[in-house]
Amino acid sequence: MIKQIFWHTKRNHRITFLIPTDQIMTVAVVEKIFLLLESLARANRPLPLKELSEITRLPKPTAYRLLQTLQKLGYVTRPGEDSTDYLLGPRIKELSTGAVHQQLKDAARPLMTRLHKAVNETVNLGIREGLSVRYVEYIETTRPLRLIVRPGQTDSLFSTALGRAILSALDDEGLDRLLIAAKTKADPEQPPLRPAAIRKIVAATRDRGWSEEKEETVKGVCCVAISLASLGHPEAAVSVSIPGARFDAACQRTIEDIFKTLV
Repeated sequence: MIKQIFWHTKRNHRITFLIPTDQIMTVAVVEKIFLLLESLARANRPLPLKELSEITRLPKPTAYRLLQTLQKLGYVTRPGEDSTDYLLGPRIKELSTGAVHQQLKDAARPLMTRLHKAVNETVNLGIREGLSVRYVEYIETTRPLRLIVRPGQTDSLFSTALGRAILSALDDEGLDRLLIAAKTKADPEQPPLRPAAIRKIVAATRDRGWSEEKEETVKGVCCVAISLASLGHPEAAVSVSIPGARFDAACQRTIEDIFKTLV
């Protein structure tokens, strides 16, 4: 079925569009979906169905059906199993961070490529996510003995070279906030966090310009890392992971000489 849509220009000329009605209905549904998502984003808190219906001026049955679909797709979620409120889901975050991660990858790629060519060891790119480091990119060594961490995996912000490099780009106030948060959420099965030791490591990293970690996360593996603050990404860092048997003075000097070009 075809419907006529009229549009008047500034000179009062009428233009007629012939549009299938199913396309009009599709556009209308998309508009309603964005009304719901934008309302949740602006509220920045869980909203009940009734309030969402009032804000968007959508009938409650319509809003409910759309929210159920969005929930199945992961774009909307609920604070708890028994909750009747709605808030933005994890898929929204994936959409928003995708562009940011791509910009970060583009900025880090020349450095990562240069390090990989210089020492032929695995080079990782990580970004801070709460109290963890999330790996977003890597270039793998061609040597048989290697440690590979896949994009999407997370690691400690405080014990890894990547995390310490990121911490070094924070001011003291920002570092203290993270240490307090980490102490509050400490895992009883993990070694206790020592704030004084972390502050000392971060201070040494700032003085040196890059961080080091020798077999603290994985036995037999050493890492050195540098913050990407100088490239406009203080929340990220690049590291080189090297088996301890290959981490000699020449390898360390080669990496540090490249790092010095960023400090």
